[in-house]
Amino acid sequence: MKILQETHNRRIGWYDEEETILLMEVFAPWSWQEAYEAIRFIVDIFEPITTPRYVIYHYIGAGKLVPKDLAFMNIGRLLTVTLEYEGDLVFANASPLTNAFIDLVRKTTRQPSARLRLHYVDSLEVALKLIDKFKQQTLANSDLQE
Repeated sequence: MKILQETHNRRIGWYDEEETILLMEVFAPWSWQEAYEAIRFIVDIFEPITTPRYVIYHYIGAGKLVPKDLAFMNIGRLLTVTLEYEGDLVFANASPLTNAFIDLVRKTTRQPSARLRLHYVDSLEVALKLIDKFKQQTLANSDLQE
């Protein structure tokens, strides 16, 4: 992995040499402000890129814990920033509580979702297989258009 940013609780970098999969590993407790900074960093990386890219948020150990304060409001704020990214975002090994909060916020705040597709899987391995499937579909679609 080509590391772009590392802190006391997360690591962000390109998973593959082609720089199509951005992986954020969250391995220690985090705050809402740290999450916001990480997502802003990721969105800024993708801003000038027009080819398909994929993001995996991989939660490990204590990184799965959701901060207690104002979760609903903060997840809404994070989703608003995340919506600037167009593509597939895979949550690997996130807590069921995190997944439920995200789904609830999207449904109740009517966040536009046409450009951002969220997926929840149990492991990094499953996330990588899912992204490989998306890549194959993109290739097949581009072959049909030619």
